[in-house]
Amino acid sequence: MEYPDFTEEFYKFLYFELQEVWQPVITQENRIKTMPIIILGTSGMGKTTLAKNVMKKVESWYCQKGVCPVYTNEVSLGELMICAFNIRRWLGTRFKNLPQVYVLTFDDATAVPVEHEEVRTFFSIRHEAEKNTGVKEGIVYSLFLTHDWYYLHKLFRRYGYLAVILSVPPLDTFARRQVEHLLGKDAVTELEELFRRAVKEDKYKGTGFVRFPYIPEGHTTNVGKIRFSNVDTPYVKIISDKTNPEIFVDPERLELHIPAEQKKDEKKEELQKLQEEQEKQRRWSREGMRKLRERRKKQLEEARRRAEDAER
Repeated sequence: MEYPDFTEEFYKFLYFELQEVWQPVITQENRIKTMPIIILGTSGMGKTTLAKNVMKKVESWYCQKGVCPVYTNEVSLGELMICAFNIRRWLGTRFKNLPQVYVLTFDDATAVPVEHEEVRTFFSIRHEAEKNTGVKEGIVYSLFLTHDWYYLHKLFRRYGYLAVILSVPPLDTFARRQVEHLLGKDAVTELEELFRRAVKEDKYKGTGFVRFPYIPEGHTTNVGKIRFSNVDTPYVKIISDKTNPEIFVDPERLELHIPAEQKKDEKKEELQKLQEEQEKQRRWSREGMRKLRERRKKQLEEARRRAEDAER
């Protein structure tokens, strides 16, 4: 079976029109939108790469509203949410304005146990965002990256809006049956062939299948391919603290990842600002000296006139 390319449809599904989220009428109603996405794939098949593609796309859409991408593969879901919604406490210089769009990436979602209370909190995440930030309008994207479909919490499997499958674990018959149910046998067979090739050649990575909750306009199926490539984008990474098991975040446990090119641009911008400031100070200095000379000249003329008047 020939599957359509749903890459464009995938990003269309993720995008919210500005007027849908931010409305001119002030209201007490919580209008925060949510978008939970599950990404399944074995190690090295591009789960994190796809997450970075989503981060970069969201940044390009809503940069004027403030975007906060937070990533972790070490701490709990609860700590991830706490960090994201309180990011300005620790990185206020980076996030001067309160972000209104969040991309929460919970990598290796089956390695860190998820407490029942965290699950309950996650499913009221828009209220959690409002409680911590005071924001009533915005978007929260939640990406669950996993290589194990069975151990992923059943509520995430049940209520995820989208499922992106990059590969099927070759020895996991349970996962294969579940993915067959989602995508169909033909898609699983193609995924297995892609995995076999990708193990040896990287050029076969960056392709997977996506399943929509509806059939996109102009198509006859809700299952199609998604393609992506390596990108680099800024994000905040949370690191675990083995000595402190409590849910707590401090600046030392936050890594701000900035792409090399962006670092160069920021250094160039910083240098330019410094040069402009120095030039401004030089102008002020030249202007000050000119005014000082004029003031001294006036003082001398005034003294000369007083001396002439005294002689008369």
